[in-house]
Amino acid sequence: MNDQEKIRVIQRIGLMILIFSPALLALWILFMSSGPLSKATLALIFFIAGCTGVIIAIRREIPMSLQSLKGKSAVIQGISLTITCWLIAIYFAIYGLK
Repeated sequence: MNDQEKIRVIQRIGLMILIFSPALLALWILFMSSGPLSKATLALIFFIAGCTGVIIAIRREIPMSLQSLKGKSAVIQGISLTITCWLIAIYFAIYGLK
């Protein structure tokens, strides 16, 4: 692997971190929560994680270190991720863990 390929892989990893930052933020909130999780905390975690799907749908790309998923399939996956996470967030906001 030459230097340009290494730089390209490092740039892709940086782009992955930026695009998935809402999901990483939600994971950080989950780990930093002490005690039992409240309904509001669980709803917030899934709502923030769903924002990752919005970013993917707008960019029309799911970056990976070597090859990206682009186009219509990335948009479909981004929208489905958003809908799923936000429906789970609504469920937790209404019912919590029962």
